[in-house]
Amino acid sequence: MIAKKLGSAYFAPFASPKYLKSYGEPKHPRELVAYECFHFTPLGSDFWKLIGPRGALIVELKGRVVINDLNMIKALTLAGAGIALLPVFFCHPDVKHGRLVRILQDWNTSTNPVHFVYPAQKYVSSKVSAFIEFATEPIKKSLLSFE
Repeated sequence: MIAKKLGSAYFAPFASPKYLKSYGEPKHPRELVAYECFHFTPLGSDFWKLIGPRGALIVELKGRVVINDLNMIKALTLAGAGIALLPVFFCHPDVKHGRLVRILQDWNTSTNPVHFVYPAQKYVSSKVSAFIEFATEPIKKSLLSFE
C-alpha cells in the first residue's frame, strides 16, 4: 500500500448558537455531563477524551444519541439539538457563517494524520491517479485552514 499524507485533523466540541442560547455554554469539559451530547461511534459511546492546556481529560457523558454518520451528527448539531465532537475542518464553513460555534476553545482530541491510501502497483489506474491529482490540493488546503 502507498500512503500519501495530506495533513492532519482533530475533533473539537461544537454547538449551534440556538442551542447555546437555550442551554448556555459550558465553561469546562466536566460541565458537558449536563448537556445533550452526540457520540460518533468510532470515537466511543460513553466518553470523550479531550486534550487541554494541562493535558488529557476523560469526560463521561450521558448523551442518548450514538451515531456512526458525521453528516447526521452535524445536521442535529446545526438544528440546535445538542453538542457534538466534530472534525474542525468539517465545520469551517458553518463556523464562518455563524451556524456553528466552537465551544471550549482550548480543548480538542488528539491530532491524527490524514492520508490517501491506495494499492502499490506498478501502474495505478488512470481513474485513481486522476482523482488523487484532482483532490490532493483542495483537501490539503481544507486541513491546513485549522491546523
